[in-house]
Amino acid sequence: RQCVPGCVCPEGTVQNRFGECVQPVRCMER
Repeated sequence: RQCVPGCVCPEGTVQNRFGECVQPVRCMER
């Protein structure tokens, strides 16, 4: 699932160069 602007990847996941979270659950609002 792609992170939308203004969101950060959940803890324990990283954002790849495509702007997607690796092993994402859902985008967490800042």
